[in-house]
Amino acid sequence: MSISRSKVRALGVAVLAAPLFLGTASPALAATPPAGAYAEAYGLLVDTTLLEGSLPAKIGPEAPAASSCPVTGGTKSAQVLGVGDPAVAKAEVITDTATADCGVPSAKAVSRIVNVDALGAAPQVAIHADAVTATSTSSCTKAPFGSTDIVNLSIGGNVFPIPDDLDPNTEIPGVADVAAALGLRIIFNEQHPASEGRGLVVNAIHIIANGSGVLPVGGSVIRGDIIIGHAVSGVVCPGGPGTDNGGLPKPDISFAKAASPSTAKPGATVTYTATVKNQSTTPCEVLRFIDHIAPAFTLVSTAGAFGTNYDKPPPARTDGGVDAVLRPDGVTIGAGKSVTQTFTVTVKDDATPGTYYDTLEIFCGPNGDFVSGPLAPVTVPAPGVVAPPKTPDAGPDDPVFAPTGLSTPLAGTALLLIMAAVGTRRLQLSRR
Repeated sequence: MSISRSKVRALGVAVLAAPLFLGTASPALAATPPAGAYAEAYGLLVDTTLLEGSLPAKIGPEAPAASSCPVTGGTKSAQVLGVGDPAVAKAEVITDTATADCGVPSAKAVSRIVNVDALGAAPQVAIHADAVTATSTSSCTKAPFGSTDIVNLSIGGNVFPIPDDLDPNTEIPGVADVAAALGLRIIFNEQHPASEGRGLVVNAIHIIANGSGVLPVGGSVIRGDIIIGHAVSGVVCPGGPGTDNGGLPKPDISFAKAASPSTAKPGATVTYTATVKNQSTTPCEVLRFIDHIAPAFTLVSTAGAFGTNYDKPPPARTDGGVDAVLRPDGVTIGAGKSVTQTFTVTVKDDATPGTYYDTLEIFCGPNGDFVSGPLAPVTVPAPGVVAPPKTPDAGPDDPVFAPTGLSTPLAGTALLLIMAAVGTRRLQLSRR
């Protein structure tokens, strides 16, 4: 909740009539967070392993586009032609856009794919679509919104008409049973709102392989993810609505994240502590855990329940940040259980001053893909500038915080007047 300037001024007037005392500062009025926005899209991702031979099958993410603010913002776009493997997944044309606007703030990600084929190695559930589009939009004026559009979908050679308003997290009856026998879960229009903050992940088609079945070609057991059309958006809304997802249901996986310190100059080290909790009744087999690190920072190391290894070099994003991608082996988060992971980063020497947020993402088998909104703000101050404590919605004639040791916010002039009045009173008493 924001505090209006009139209310701040009223608080200041009340302070002048209150006793002045020295000592430990009382809790400051909650500072209004700076605006933030994050958007990411990609068209195709294959991140699987054939368990018998531990052979990875990795494609993409293809045509990745990411935008965030501060620093870059605006719209980033990417396009690729003819990518993938027909036995797993392939696409003829992929076009992705990601837009972040901190002035509003708002974020939007769109992934469009033409001529999609997937699971060619399993004819019973082989997928084809003429076109697929995933969209995720977040703003401060309404709950995040997502959608998936699929044109001419066929599965196992059978046509499945898809409505324009396809329900989130749809699994097609009949197809789901056949897929489950192969150790697969196929989700259409996968949507999960951010557990903390405001945001939404949308996957047009998400194929989750949990390693419990056998593919008919070669008898291979598969584990991992195949994603066709991925879109994520998230915002931080200063001084107003947007601290939650506007009434959208809480997802199965929740995140919490803190940064220490919360203000860091170039060259300084920052440690993020992330907590992931499984709020569902189904265990989460962790296929991948990703920290989307902001453009101001360089990844140094990670440690915790998901191990110390991450993809090296960390994949670069088009907003200037990198992704710390962890692939733990044999890690499961039980129902109602939590795990913790830390990430150590350093502030780049050329980091642009501003407040940067961090976004987390986890892929669970068989639960799905979950994200946080922008979390854990870290401020990089301008060179030579020491940022004063913040007052909500402060204006040029609003009160500011008193020097260290004073417990109440006072205007500088008013403080001097009170000190002068106290001194005069003492002088009068001494003369008596």
